[in-house]
Amino acid sequence: MQRSLRIPFRHKLRGGVSKALLRDAFADPLPASNSRLPKKGFNAPLALWMRERLDAYFDQHMSRPAVEKQEILNWNYLQRLHADRGRAMT
Repeated sequence: MQRSLRIPFRHKLRGGVSKALLRDAFADPLPASNSRLPKKGFNAPLALWMRERLDAYFDQHMSRPAVEKQEILNWNYLQRLHADRGRAMT
């Protein structure tokens, strides 16, 4: 994330096209039609992952210092999901 913040904005948005660097980087392996698609969001199914598959991963890698250092996920929201996981399993 730190590296992406240092890239000048003019390289990220070129001629009104967003994610220009990403589109350039994957121009060869992806079909050309994909590069013209609009941006889409992605909501990771965190509650499902925490409940079914990733308990050990979350315990090991989702400590408060690790989450806050990455500045991607919200620590309080993760804690609510983690608490809800126990209720969903019963």
